[in-house]
Amino acid sequence: MRFIIILVAIALVFFILKKSLQQLISSNSKTRTKPQESMLPCEYCQTHVPASEAVHHAEKSFCKNQHLDAWLKENK
Repeated sequence: MRFIIILVAIALVFFILKKSLQQLISSNSKTRTKPQESMLPCEYCQTHVPASEAVHHAEKSFCKNQHLDAWLKENK
């Protein structure tokens, strides 16, 4: 009888610890997600790029420097 009580107590501690660890892991993974970032269309090819990665010139956005240069040549 004593053995069964000890076994049940160990199982209870195990399940409580397991559940606590799962909640901790799931809450950490939720906080690591990146915030949404606005996407801007490239004036040259219309491909959308994140605002932080876009090349900006005269209130226009481009996906890379080569497209900025090509747009400048076409729009002199």
